[in-house]
Amino acid sequence: MEQDRHKIPENILTALKRNIDKVKNDTEKPKAFSQAVNMVGMGELTVSQLKSLKSFFDNYAPSDQEQKEKWNLLTGNQLRAWVNNTLDSIRTKEKQSKKMKRFAGFDNVYKDAHSKDTSNTISTTSTAPPKVTSYNSNDIFEQEVREIQRLIRLLS
Repeated sequence: MEQDRHKIPENILTALKRNIDKVKNDTEKPKAFSQAVNMVGMGELTVSQLKSLKSFFDNYAPSDQEQKEKWNLLTGNQLRAWVNNTLDSIRTKEKQSKKMKRFAGFDNVYKDAHSKDTSNTISTTSTAPPKVTSYNSNDIFEQEVREIQRLIRLLS
C-alpha cells in the first residue's frame, strides 16, 4: 500500500505548472518550489507523500508566511481536496478488503500476526529474601550482659 502511486489529475498538474511559472524567475523561490517541480515531473504521488501533504494541509496556519507561500504554490484547496479524497479512498478499500476476508472466515484480519519474542526476557520467578530474625532490645541487652560476665570470668 505504501508503494502505491496515485496519478495527479490533469487540472491540478496544470495549476501547479502555472504557479511554478509565476515564481520560477524569482531570485528567492519558495521552499516548496522543488516539491512542486517534482510533483509535476513525476505526475504521481506515493501514499507517504499524500500523507505528508495531508499533514501540511491539516496544520496549515495562514499567518505563517512560509506556509502561505507553500499553500499558494501547491494550489491550496484544489490539491487538498484531491489528497483527502485519495486517502479516504485508500482507507475505504483497505477496510473493505479486511471486511471481505473476515466474512470469508479468516481469523482476526484487523490484528497483525506476530510471535512472542522470549529470547530477551527477564526472569520473573521470585526468590524469597533471606529470613531476617528480629530481636527486641531486651534480648540484645541480655546477650551483652552474658558476654561481659563470661569475659570477666576469663580475666579473673
